[in-house]
Amino acid sequence: MTKYQKHFAIIIVVLFMNITDAFAQKSPIYVDDVEINSIENLEYIAMVVVNKGLGTKSKVIVDYGQKINWGSLGNPKIRTSKGGEVKAFNGSLDALNLFYANGWVFVNQSQIEIGLSGIGLVFLLKRK
Repeated sequence: MTKYQKHFAIIIVVLFMNITDAFAQKSPIYVDDVEINSIENLEYIAMVVVNKGLGTKSKVIVDYGQKINWGSLGNPKIRTSKGGEVKAFNGSLDALNLFYANGWVFVNQSQIEIGLSGIGLVFLLKRK
């Protein structure tokens, strides 16, 4: 393979990677009717995943620095449209994949106690 063929092959690979990244499936993430990817200067978010039991959908709550009523947990849930239905997740990896597709990367994970019988996984995410 000549020097020019190698350079051409590298250029093709780089272009293919950029094209596939451009077509990656992104769906907006709304929290309390705010599309969080549009918030300027937002570097970090906390995603809390609460599982109610085996075989049930997970509740995902997002803290991006907004005021949260932790008693009701009604507002900070994820929606795919403004005022739309709350998005159901199959688990924490399902939610992490949505955030990754929207330009967020995993930083750290911890646990918190929620109520009397619940444990929540808290994922710290950073914008790419």
